[in-house]
Amino acid sequence: MRVIICLAMATVLGIGAFAATPLTIGAEILGGAVVGFTGAVLVGRLGGALVDAAGLIELRTPVVVGFMIAGATGGASLGVIGMGTLLGEEGNVPACVLGAFLGGLAGIFAEPILYTLSGSEPLDPQLEALGMAAVAFLPAIGATIGFNHPLP
Repeated sequence: MRVIICLAMATVLGIGAFAATPLTIGAEILGGAVVGFTGAVLVGRLGGALVDAAGLIELRTPVVVGFMIAGATGGASLGVIGMGTLLGEEGNVPACVLGAFLGGLAGIFAEPILYTLSGSEPLDPQLEALGMAAVAFLPAIGATIGFNHPLP
C-alpha cells in the first residue's frame, strides 16, 4: 500500500511540475519500471556469471550490485525514453540517465536500509516485496523526472 501511495504522490507532483500529461508520466514510469527491473536482473546475472568465471567469489556482492545499478540505469532510461517518444514527448536524455542512476542507487540500497531500520527477520516477505518494488520503480521515477525536466 505504501508503494502505491508513494507512486501516486510522485505522479501528482510530476503533473504539476512538467508539461507532460498524467497519462504520459504514468506510462513513462511503468515502461521504465518494467525495462529497468528486467535490465537490473539480467545484467546482475551477467555480473554474477563473470565473477564465477573469473573465480573472484570474495568480490561477488560489490560486482553484482554494480552491475545491477548499471542494468537498472540503462533499462529505466531506455524504457522512459521509449515510452516518452512513443507518446510524442521530447525529453532531456542526459537528465533522464542521471535520474535513473540516482534512482537505481536508491533502489538497490533500499532493501538493506529497510531491514536495518525495521529490525525485521531476514527474508521478511513484506520487506522483500517493498525492496523489489524499490528496485523497479525508483530508477523509473528518477528517469521520468529527468526526462521531463525542461531543457536548459
